[in-house]
Amino acid sequence: MEPRVPDTPPEERRPVTLPRLVEMKQLGQPIVMVTAYDYPSAQVAEEAGVDVVLVGDTAAMTVLGYDSTTPVTMDEMVMLAKAVRRGLRTPLMICDLPFGSYQASDEQAVDSAARFVKETGCDAVKVEVVRDQGGTVIELHVAEDDMGKVIGRNGSVAKALRTLLKVTAAREGEPISLEIL
Repeated sequence: MEPRVPDTPPEERRPVTLPRLVEMKQLGQPIVMVTAYDYPSAQVAEEAGVDVVLVGDTAAMTVLGYDSTTPVTMDEMVMLAKAVRRGLRTPLMICDLPFGSYQASDEQAVDSAARFVKETGCDAVKVEVVRDQGGTVIELHVAEDDMGKVIGRNGSVAKALRTLLKVTAAREGEPISLEIL
């Protein structure tokens, strides 16, 4: 297999969106995702034409020297994500919520996710979900003022999210659903 080289220079590429990722998946196009924790890595990802960049909580070990991901704080993750955002223009940027920033309640999870989006400019926030025997229900709590942004024009964003979940559910062999509240 030949290495993937972007067809267009970064300044001419359009930002990657969730609906675009769904379209790529449906067309059987490869989706390239890498992890970045700093500005130089983000610049390399941008130049390489990467589709998705994850700012993962594994930075706790690989960058910050912790023994596990558990000790990393929101402040540390926000600092790393802000550096990555400054190096990106077109890839979709996903950020991990660190341990302890969402487990206490749905309200804490939403507040932490909102902080990430507001302070870092990330496009999506990743949360670890615990599954039970009846499958998984992901509850997305959205402020009333932001509901239109989450639903999208004619439901396009919500449909894209549900399509991604259907693909995951088929791969995992268990039901996964999305409730937008």
